[in-house]
Amino acid sequence: MNDEERFERVLGELRELMKSLAHLEAHIVMIGGQVLALEAMSRGLSPVIQVDLDTGVPLSRGFSFEPDLLIDVDAAPSTVESVVDVLKARSYRRTRDFRWSKQLDDEWTFDLDLFRPEDADAANIPTGMTPVDATLALARPHQLRVALAGGYLEIKVPDPAGFLATKLAAKQVHRPDETKDCFDIAVYVQLIGVDPVAQSLRRAGAAGEAILVAFQDLFGNADAAGVRDVLKESANLDRTGAELVAEGVVDLFTSLAASSLRAAPSEDDVESPAAPEPRG
Repeated sequence: MNDEERFERVLGELRELMKSLAHLEAHIVMIGGQVLALEAMSRGLSPVIQVDLDTGVPLSRGFSFEPDLLIDVDAAPSTVESVVDVLKARSYRRTRDFRWSKQLDDEWTFDLDLFRPEDADAANIPTGMTPVDATLALARPHQLRVALAGGYLEIKVPDPAGFLATKLAAKQVHRPDETKDCFDIAVYVQLIGVDPVAQSLRRAGAAGEAILVAFQDLFGNADAAGVRDVLKESANLDRTGAELVAEGVVDLFTSLAASSLRAAPSEDDVESPAAPEPRG
């Protein structure tokens, strides 16, 4: 099984799981790197997490195989406890405090990580879940409908401000020594576009402004920490390629900052393109 086939199977399992959690669907939002794949697929693009900064040097970190699901446990206190029953019924077992795993075949295991708002009522938390600041991620999620073999995967994902807030927190709080979060931030801004991202950040008010300030620190010049992270995710670049990529990343976030100054606040949510027809 190659990586593309494995990824297709991951999404197939996620689709069936979401069907089993249909009674909670309105309160589940995907976060993490797999959002990039689904946003790309909804636009008819490859699910590989990659970015092309118009430098002639495309960058990729491959597929994301582990879904991250944020559950608004306080929004459905009477039914959220069923999450554990559904997982057990679908042959998942708890392998870490926040992780449930399912053996799909002899070769590999499907891992699912669960998250919940950091201020959730303890009485409503059904199992171990990583606490996160979910304010923006849960504020304006939108539904993606992605075509798979034999049907659709339908799942909510955050708007740009929500996604970028979770990725920024991952970098600043949860795993500051890792490089993938800054890479994913750059991929997302390039994929969604600086103008829609800027408008979403403006709509988020002070929280959006704080994200832009953090991006200035992370991506404001070629030696900034976030730019270095992107380059570390692209270890095979020669010196010329690295210089081009660094310039492209800085230009991308310079454009975002400029767009944010022009963007007028809007109540319109980010809309996703219509999904292609299912294959097969």
